[in-house]
Amino acid sequence: MQSPGIPIQKSREYTNIYLSRAKEFGQIVLDIYDKLQTQELKHGIEVEGYFDSLMPLEKYWWRTTPHMYPFPFREATNPSGLQFPSALCISINDCIAHGIPSEKLFEEGDIISVDLGFTFTGGVTDLQGRYHDQDMVFDAAFTVVYGEDKLPGDHWTLAPLQALRKIPETYAVKTLQTKAISTWIEQQASLSRQNTNIITSLSGHGIGKELHEPPCIYNIALDSDTSAIPPNSLFCPEPMYSLGDSYPPDIESVYIAEDGWSVMTASGAPATHFETVFCYLKENGEPRLIDALGIIEKLYKRTGEEDGTKSS
Repeated sequence: MQSPGIPIQKSREYTNIYLSRAKEFGQIVLDIYDKLQTQELKHGIEVEGYFDSLMPLEKYWWRTTPHMYPFPFREATNPSGLQFPSALCISINDCIAHGIPSEKLFEEGDIISVDLGFTFTGGVTDLQGRYHDQDMVFDAAFTVVYGEDKLPGDHWTLAPLQALRKIPETYAVKTLQTKAISTWIEQQASLSRQNTNIITSLSGHGIGKELHEPPCIYNIALDSDTSAIPPNSLFCPEPMYSLGDSYPPDIESVYIAEDGWSVMTASGAPATHFETVFCYLKENGEPRLIDALGIIEKLYKRTGEEDGTKSS
């Protein structure tokens, strides 16, 4: 695997402005989740069209096209050299990520992962009335079981969501290491009540002015990973697991489909994937980790019990 990279230092002013816009994007993520959970959206092209319809009516909002693989594939663009042909990724069953939306109808019980982003580009004015001309990129992903209104808290597809839920309270520490988050993502596979394999060929990343910034946030702990995340950082862990057939968890091998984009499980097992933007702050010397998009607890309540707790 490549080096995690050095996180890009951001000012508190930039982070504050980013946080002021982030929940707008978070609500779009939740709206798309709801339409899939209730089967109002029937196929990937329909999801893409609904995504377009939710575009805020401002000239500075743009769909973020995922034009290259995230870490550690950052240097490996599509073999044809083309940009990704859609505004979002729709990955079904054994497709882990970068699935291309199509008109193939979703079927009851399909495991559907949606990965989408927005860019706010151009001018924004902060609370002090100062004008800023800089980009802000937002990124998120979720998995839904098509046609399932509610899932028990121990359903295997929720393992990455459960991993993300625990990160703010577990890792709000004065010195935040990327390896600590990677360790937790790896451990979650063992903590899941279902047999889940770990997908390590893809990873999370920093975010801000670009969709994929350093550092890498791996889905498995590496001794070589010594990166620290500085205050005011924005980053996206992307825990991904596949349904395993044995315990303890194994590492899932992957391959790229003939379309040159879709990342598939070598075993043919279905996969699950969640992502949000975390903001790492220090206020009066005390560290805080914030789900910038405000989606993690809300997604959990939509997938499990109404109060967001696990069912027995």
